Amino acid sequence: MKRNGLIFSVFCLVVFSVICLPLQKPKLNGIIDGNNYIYTFYTNEVENQIPNAKIIKNGNTSIVRCEANYVSSVRNCLSDVLGESVVVQNPSKEQMKRILAYLKNKTFRSEVVDETDIVYAYDETLNRYIMLDGHKSNIQVAIKGDLVTIGYPIIFGDF
Repeated sequence: MKRNGLIFSVFCLVVFSVICLPLQKPKLNGIIDGNNYIYTFYTNEVENQIPNAKIIKNGNTSIVRCEANYVSSVRNCLSDVLGESVVVQNPSKEQMKRILAYLKNKTFRSEVVDETDIVYAYDETLNRYIMLDGHKSNIQVAIKGDLVTIGYPIIFGDF
């Protein structure tokens, strides 16, 4: 009888964990679709190797890159992600339409710097942001030629 109680308790704990402790989702995954992009996570130092990811150690922080097919599984191996970015080479018309639709009514500033179009936006559903000219900003998009880079809360790398 005690064994059945123990099995039931373990079962309840597993069900609770699955229901109440959801896996972390990449913040930018809903903006871009397709499989022609590279996703980057900026996080505190990663202790172990992560399957299907390239890890670049940078002092106490790490840059973790992966291809589109592995974004969710790589994200689930990381804790305390400080920022994310996605780089799309030669985006399709559908991808650009999706990006522009996402930015609609969220954009508060745009500029051109060194032949790069840069857009700043704020999405209230995302928890982190920076202040830029008195505005909250947590999405930055840079378009240069056939390369589109999207960053949360900003683009940490180059574009």
